[in-house]
Amino acid sequence: MAKSDLERLRDYFDATSKLEVEKAKSLFHEDIVIEAPFTPKLISAAVPKRMEGQQAAFAMYDSLPKMVTPLNFSNIQIYPLQEPEEFLATYQSSATMLATSLPYKQSYISRFRFKDEKIILIAEYYDAITLLTALGGSVKLG
Repeated sequence: MAKSDLERLRDYFDATSKLEVEKAKSLFHEDIVIEAPFTPKLISAAVPKRMEGQQAAFAMYDSLPKMVTPLNFSNIQIYPLQEPEEFLATYQSSATMLATSLPYKQSYISRFRFKDEKIILIAEYYDAITLLTALGGSVKLG
């Protein structure tokens, strides 16, 4: 029996949480777009705000095990949207940045779209300050 898009999305979370990169990449449509609009300019070379196509997405996912320990996603809540192939998800990660040995505890909200039984869109929103501090940066007011 074929898997549903919801089951495939759960597979994505399982694979990405464990940094099983090849399994996660196998779920990507050839025309995948990954957006992370809140990515700070300071790190956009390593984590671009927008990636188009498998080659760009694969390169970013291949770099994950060099940057962070397994993400250990938790509190995953998936909400089907009006279109049957679209979902909204909220979730959290608990990992360590390898370059700094600092904790990376992030909260996310993401939109996923499927086409031809593959993920064609991931739009991920997260707290940029949490990412910057886990990378050893700081934020000053005023």
